[in-house]
This record gives sequence, structure tokens and C-alpha cells, in this order.
Amino acid sequence: MELLSYEKNERRLRAIIDAVQDGILAINHRGEIELFNNYCEKIFHRKKENIVGKNIKELLGFDGPIINLLKSGKNYDNIEVLTKDAKDGFHYITSGRSVKDDRGKTIAAVASLKDINEALEMSNVITSKEEFAFKDIIGSSPSIIKTKKICTSVAKSNSTILLRGESGTGKELFARAIHKLSSRADKNFTAINCATLPDNLIESELFGYVKGSFTGAAENGKDGLFKAANNGTLFLDEIGELSLPLQAKLLRVLQEGTIRKIGSTVEEKIDVRIIAATNRNLEDMIKKNTFREDLYYRLNVIPIYIHGYIYSRLGNPTCSEAEDKLALLEGGEAAVSTSSGMGAISAALWTALKAGDHVVASDTLYGCTFSLLNHGLTRFGVDVTFVDATNIEDLKKALKPNTKVVYLETPANPTLKINDIKKISAAAHKNNRDCLVFVDNTFCTPYIQRPLELGADVVVHSATKYLNGHGDVIAGFAVGKKEFIDQVKLFGLKDMTGAVLSPFDAYLIIRGMKTLPIRMEKHCENAMEVAKFLESHPAVSKVYYPGLESFEYHDLAKSQMKLPGAMISFELKGGVAEGALVMNSLKLATLAVSLGDAETLIEHPASMTHSPYSAEERHAAGISDGLVRLSVGLENAEDIIDDLKQALDLIAK
Repeated sequence: MELLSYEKNERRLRAIIDAVQDGILAINHRGEIELFNNYCEKIFHRKKENIVGKNIKELLGFDGPIINLLKSGKNYDNIEVLTKDAKDGFHYITSGRSVKDDRGKTIAAVASLKDINEALEMSNVITSKEEFAFKDIIGSSPSIIKTKKICTSVAKSNSTILLRGESGTGKELFARAIHKLSSRADKNFTAINCATLPDNLIESELFGYVKGSFTGAAENGKDGLFKAANNGTLFLDEIGELSLPLQAKLLRVLQEGTIRKIGSTVEEKIDVRIIAATNRNLEDMIKKNTFREDLYYRLNVIPIYIHGYIYSRLGNPTCSEAEDKLALLEGGEAAVSTSSGMGAISAALWTALKAGDHVVASDTLYGCTFSLLNHGLTRFGVDVTFVDATNIEDLKKALKPNTKVVYLETPANPTLKINDIKKISAAAHKNNRDCLVFVDNTFCTPYIQRPLELGADVVVHSATKYLNGHGDVIAGFAVGKKEFIDQVKLFGLKDMTGAVLSPFDAYLIIRGMKTLPIRMEKHCENAMEVAKFLESHPAVSKVYYPGLESFEYHDLAKSQMKLPGAMISFELKGGVAEGALVMNSLKLATLAVSLGDAETLIEHPASMTHSPYSAEERHAAGISDGLVRLSVGLENAEDIIDDLKQALDLIAK
């Protein structure tokens, strides 16, 4: 027997019910018990006596957080009766208070001594609400003597009790109990239950904030728990309740060892060990039950939302793992995988647009993306305007009331122009709050640049490139809010393009992402050396590389990119004939249209990647006939430079 709080999400509800073998007890104050009972009866044909659904207000005459009920001491006997009704097992009671994302949030837990002892054997963790210090639990009120005994039992055991008490007995007990998890000083242990507060409040608690950063903030600002736990340990309970963007932000704290208060531009170094706990992905632990077909369920739920995997065009577990990992890296709520980068771009744009809509796009894009916008979407009644997106005023003038998408590459392919994601996103959303800002992040990957954090709505990738990194996969991704990505899966991918990623290719991408930081660091290190060499060679008239101070957009690149990337473009003195001689004379670098491979690749945009442009369109976008694009690989930088030198010397004489 298991006692669970009921949540609205039908997909999760199905998985939770599947996991329960005997009786079910759901407690909620929203009056949804009838729906819960109907699901149990119609789907699983449970006997009514094994379904115990109670509404807290109806049962206890109390409509509020359970924690306040315990403090007041009212109706405690009713809780005793309720837990007896549930037979055996671990009993968990929640008020299901709603927050921003409309999911129930844990307020408090009450259990019998027997239950607690069983939980201790499984190394379970007991947590309290932020405002509920330990001294409240061990108070003298007769109505909570049982709770006092429970907590005393936990404190005396070898298990861990984690409390968010600011001072007094709770803090001391917390420090002693968690000591076994770390060798660091007791005073630097702190914890927070991520299920008790909305994301924005959890974020402000963890990172702190500066004066005036948001309404209701303390007058002089506040240090966060990361700073309080510096050189110590921070326990994040129920971390799975946080949104993926906030989880990604926490991972970056570990990766980079710095934090920035809300409203501040100052990075502060910290050294914090994070211990995280969650059981959020309950569905993933009971997958064998989710494959069972159920006619009632299938007749009442849109197929794409049925939990589990039916047909690989609708979803595959390996592809789902790759999607989850990239969504986390980009700080998005969800991701969809496709069989190519163009598959991701096409599926996402088909989902976002309809006849009569307007798109504003950068005039410098990958050739096939340009062709899709200029020759593809326009055939179906979508109006497209190309502008120099580096000029914010020109972009603003191009916006219309029916502009539904602004499409960017930054750095742009192949000129490496840098577009100001933050300013462009602000302008697009001011013009039309429903407008989606798309950013192709293929050149950077989330290791270097995270467009969603800068205000963009959708990030697209050709995972063929750096995300995979080994030149043996063709794949794509789109990342954004879950509501939009679900529609891409349902409409753009399933129905419009069918550009489904192979599970084996998804496996290779997962493998590739494991080494992404190491590879990108080496790629960028090599590229900087090569760019400096090219800038000094007499056969080269101009070098385009974000890491060079001579680059027009150098400062903007530094502000929104962690590293300058590994793509370089350069102009040769002479014309197409000289360029052909150089590229055909290379011995280490490979003449190929791709990029982001372990090997150095070189190509001629005008005749290769950007041939869908007319000559006039290429020149308007700054793509000259003498432009060469170089994807710097992982070889020894000196070897790459030596190869380029021997080829360039042929036209410098």
C-alpha cells in the first residue's frame, strides 16, 4: 500500500497508479477525488473499498497547509483515523498547494513510528518546509507529541534528517546528522526542499539578490544559500521539482564554480558540494507497466501523450534520453530530436507558422535554411523579410503585427556576424508577445552560448556537427518550452516531416556530448592559434573570427559567448582560382561542406554550402567569391598551421 498525493497531469497519474499494487489513498484539497476514483475504476477495475479518496477540507474541516494544522493541534485524531484506513505502508499527506506551474507542492509529512522506522531502513530523508524550524516540531503542544516522537526517533538513528531551520536545535541536529555525508565543517551545511516554493523563490533563496532586483526583495538585498554553504555542503531535496532551466543553472554552478546574484553582473567564486535527491521520474522506474494497452485510456488521451513508446516515429527511449540531455544543457524545458538539422528547423517552423504569418530572418544564413525560408515557406503563404540582423533598427523596422518568427544564426554561417540575441529578442517580443525568436546554435553549442538565457524562445541544432563531434552522424534538435516542443513532436515531426532520428544515432550523440566540454576547449584553443596565423599571412586579406580583437563584433561576442568558437572565415587575395588552388593543395585539412568534426574541414561557401543564394543575394549577405570557411579540428595546432602555410604560400609568391 502506498499513499500518494494526486497531481493533475494525467500522464503522471497513469504511471503512478500503475506502480500501486493494492489500495490507493489520495488526499487533495482541490476537490478532484471524483476524477481520481473514476480513473481507478474505469481503467483498472479496482474494487471501491481499495480506493480511499479524501478531500482535506471535507475530512478535517481545514483548508490550508497541513503544517498549520499540526501547529494548531486541531483535528489531529482525524489524521490518525485516515492513516488507519490506508492499511499498511508509508503514509504521506499533502495539501497540494498550487504554484506557478499548477502542480501540487509538498507542504509537510506525517507518519507513524512504524512507517518512519521502515523509511530509515531505506535511508529515506525527512525534510521540513523552509519556514518550519525544528524547534516547532519538538514543541510541547500535546497535539503533536506523536510528531515529536517521530523526529526524536529520526534524530537518534543513523539515518539523515535534513531541516531548513535557521537557528536553534534544528540547525545543530541537521549539522550532526548530515556530517556523515561530508568531511567539511558542520557550520557550512545547509539545505532546502525544492518542492516547497515556486522556482523564482527557490532561485532567489539559492543565489541571493541585490537591492531592488524585484518587488518585495529585502531593502539591502540578500546572500543566498550557495554563499552560506561556501566551502561546505548544500542539500537540495526534491531537485526534480525544479524546471529544467533552473536545474541547468545549478549544474553550471558546479561546472564553473561561480554564482551571480539575481540583478547583479558580478560573478562570485564559490566551492560548494551539492547533494541532490529526487524521485521525480517515477514513470521511468516502472516502464514495463507502461507498455500495457488500455482501450479506455487510448480513447480518451491524444496518442502522443500516452506514456511509453508505441512506434518509434512517435518516440523512442534512446532518442528521449538524448533530448533530455540537450534540453538540460541548453536550459530549455524540452527538446525534440530529428534525423538532420534541417529536419529540426523545418519541423519547428512548420509548427510555428501558418499562411498569412510573417517571418523576419537574418540575411546571412546556412544555404539550405535560406532556401527553406526564401523558396519553401513562401510557397505556402508565409511572408519572409531578410534583414541585416546586426542592425537592430533595421530589424525593428522589418517587424510587423503578424510577425510570428524571428530567425537568427549567431555566429552566422559563413561570415560569423554576431547578432545581439538579447536586444533582438526584446524587440521581437515587444512587437508581438507571441513571436518566437529562433536561434541556430550549431556553431557554439550550449557549452559556449545559451540563447534561451538571453531571451530566445527556440534553439535549433545540427547535431551532425559539434554535439556529436565525430563525423559519423546526421541529426538535429530543437529546444524550447515544453508546450511548443510537444506540438513540434505531434505536428511538425510526426505529421509534416517524419524526420525521425535513428536510435543508434541518438546513442552516438549521447556518447559525443559526454566529451563536449573537452572538445570545445581544444577546438577553440586551436582556432585562436590558426586565426592569428591567417591574420599574419600575406595571401590573406581579411580574417573573420570572434576571438580576434580586429573582428568587428569582438566585444558583442565576448558578452554572449563563453569562448570564440572554432569556425574561421577568411578572404584570399585573388579570386576563385586562387581559392581552388589553396583548398586542393591541402594535405591535412579535408575539403568538405560539414563542420564540427574532429578533423579540420575547409570549404568554399559560394560554390558549396551557400550555392542556394543567387550571386546578388550572396554579395548582399557579405559572402564573396573569395571567402573560405574553415572548421578547425582537434589535431595539433602546429600541424594545421603548417598545412595551411604550404598551401597559402603557393598563391603568395
